[in-house]
Amino acid sequence: MFHKLMSFLFTPDIPFVTTLRDTQNYAKATGKGVGIGEMTYSGVKGDRQR
Repeated sequence: MFHKLMSFLFTPDIPFVTTLRDTQNYAKATGKGVGIGEMTYSGVKGDRQR
């Protein structure tokens, strides 16, 4: 599915703003009602932009 999405986005020259990593941290953050930026750094350091 990821490759289909990527090919779709690059076909009509849609600007590519960001991607989300394949991680459970987004689901965990949603369950807690917070964003990735509000979670402890040690738990999400790979998912946060430096």
